[in-house]
Amino acid sequence: MSTNPINVRLPQFDLTTEDGRQAAHRYVASGIVDLNQAIAALNPKMNTAKTIITTIAQGGSGGGGGGGGQVVGGVNNQIGQTAYTTQQSDYGVKILLGDAAPVTVTLNAAVTTPWFSVIGNDSSATVSLVPSSGSLFGQNYVKPGFFGLVFFDGANFWSEGTPIAQDSSLGVVQGDGSTIHVDALGTMHTVGVTGTILIPSVDSGMTGSISVVHGLIIGFTNPT
Repeated sequence: MSTNPINVRLPQFDLTTEDGRQAAHRYVASGIVDLNQAIAALNPKMNTAKTIITTIAQGGSGGGGGGGGQVVGGVNNQIGQTAYTTQQSDYGVKILLGDAAPVTVTLNAAVTTPWFSVIGNDSSATVSLVPSSGSLFGQNYVKPGFFGLVFFDGANFWSEGTPIAQDSSLGVVQGDGSTIHVDALGTMHTVGVTGTILIPSVDSGMTGSISVVHGLIIGFTNPT
């Protein structure tokens, strides 16, 4: 591929005469002035372009400082700690908690928005959520084996999760051995009487029976 050369035709000056030398001097001086003015006009545009490029490289502008260029989806393993204060770096991260003793998580209101985190409880004790300032709306705890989604709006925290149901109401059902029983096969039963109820016959004693498991009849034998 060929390109056409750029031809620049410069004025001709007779440098052997004083007038020619003065004309050449004025021409060069005028060119330097024009060049300086062009550079001065170009500098602000270059600085603006530099700012835009830097902003894009850092993850984009707008939306506050919480997101920035940070990649969401990491895991902050705090298992074994009974107290933890959330950090700016917990934005979009799952905070993994768990200990034999109860755990307290202080929700740090000094972080910038946007900010949210997933708080998981991988233990047998409850994780409590306490804001450092402002209010916490929603659940202020995370039960064992569950998680909560915590959002910050710049002043208050909002915690959402699925509650545990101990009866037939909505929620995730977890057996507690008191109102709900889950057997070794994973079958859920309402807790009630387990045993055999004898049924007497007319003339020969207790010959019939009803078999009951957790309050549910599972078998019946007619009396003879």
